[in-house]
Amino acid sequence: SASEASEDENERTNVVRTQLADIDSSSDDEDKRVVRTEKDKRYEALRKKIQLMRNFITNNNWNDCAYHYEEWKKLLEKTKNVFKKEGGRPDFVLIEWAYLQKVVSEKKQLQKEKKGVKLSKTDSKSLNKLNQRITKEITGYKAEIAALEKAGRLVLPVTVAEQKDDDGDDGDDGGVDD
Repeated sequence: SASEASEDENERTNVVRTQLADIDSSSDDEDKRVVRTEKDKRYEALRKKIQLMRNFITNNNWNDCAYHYEEWKKLLEKTKNVFKKEGGRPDFVLIEWAYLQKVVSEKKQLQKEKKGVKLSKTDSKSLNKLNQRITKEITGYKAEIAALEKAGRLVLPVTVAEQKDDDGDDGDDGGVDD
């Protein structure tokens, strides 16, 4: 009975080995590895973070936006060597900083004027923190951003406040004269 048990066990391991070999050989055919440069990997990660932050901005989720801004800064730090090889920060990074500064300052202004959506305590604190950090960090790149603007390459995405203005709400009260 002990020999039968060992034979059953050997059969099971052989079956498992052949199944694993079949899986390995089929996955080699289907999944071709794509070799990407460090630059491509880093830039893609930065763009994904930017997209996440923009989604949080449109949803008025400033707490998550502030968190992902900090993650974005860590990615920027990791990408420093790529920037050196490429000759400086790419335009999309500078454009995003300018965009973030514009959006955050507009939101702060609306908050001061008590217009728009009232923020929770957490989101309000996060917005203030984000404003302070962006203002501090963008000062070193003001000249580069101004050069982009002068060259006409600083095209900022439309902000939420600008979208509302474009919807036809020009402050007119329906044509009634007072």
